[in-house]
Amino acid sequence: MNCIFASKDNLWSNNLFSSLKAQKNINWLRAKDKSDLSIHLDSVRPDWIFFFHWSSIVQKSILENLRCVTIHTSNLPHGRGGSPIQNQILEGVVSSRINAIKMSPVLDGGPVYCSLPVTLQGSLTDIWLSISHQAENLIEKCIKENLVPTDQDLSSSTLTKRRKTSQIPVLDIDNIITLHDYVRMLDAEGYPKSQFNIGKFSIELSRSSIEGDSILCDARIRVLK
Repeated sequence: MNCIFASKDNLWSNNLFSSLKAQKNINWLRAKDKSDLSIHLDSVRPDWIFFFHWSSIVQKSILENLRCVTIHTSNLPHGRGGSPIQNQILEGVVSSRINAIKMSPVLDGGPVYCSLPVTLQGSLTDIWLSISHQAENLIEKCIKENLVPTDQDLSSSTLTKRRKTSQIPVLDIDNIITLHDYVRMLDAEGYPKSQFNIGKFSIELSRSSIEGDSILCDARIRVLK
């Protein structure tokens, strides 16, 4: 059996791929970008392609002719779309689900193979490591049980937009929990640190934790250009 794991190059994706590679009787190939994916598809016809933490558009011909699965974290059908982790954290969601979705032209709206619970507590790094652990179980279940996906009820679904700013709206925040959420939701490799500006200075925050009625975190201050 040939399977392709398509994902960016980061800590949690690399850990997940290492675990998948250890599986017996499966030839796992890694695609870190669209070029890698194209090269692999020229050499093998995969039984499965799993897209994990992948933001590039996948060609329609690939979706129509191959079994493509995207891994998406939200309580579907709520939370389809971009920045699902960040949007859920700001909504106060603590527990969510990681879903294996058959990819279709409808964004995160395809039939679901299976899903598993996942926590949204801790830093974004903690969350992604938890997601990657459950993603391994999800992928293994799809392959071993050769699952058939079930349609979503999209009549009650919600679609979220990708967050394009790391700015913290400090003037709109009136409690430390919300401020903590803004910091931790971007605290991971490859993400811009949460920040806010004071005069000519930009203050970036990371490694946030709540201690009583205070927040302890790292701060990096730089002069705005």
